[in-house]
Amino acid sequence: CATTLLSLRRALEIAGWEKILYGSDGGFADLKWIDYNLRKIRKWNLTPEIESRILGGNAARLIP
Repeated sequence: CATTLLSLRRALEIAGWEKILYGSDGGFADLKWIDYNLRKIRKWNLTPEIESRILGGNAARLIP
């Protein structure tokens, strides 16, 4: 969740959005930081589909 915009853009170019998973230490951190990082990701101007996949869809696809 602490990825910079530049790092994310590079990861999207190299790996593709299908291989990027959002992760956080949400169970151990103050909720304000989780909210902050989610708002930051939403400011990346990704398409709704790609944002949805990164924030949970890709991980859900891996779980049988």
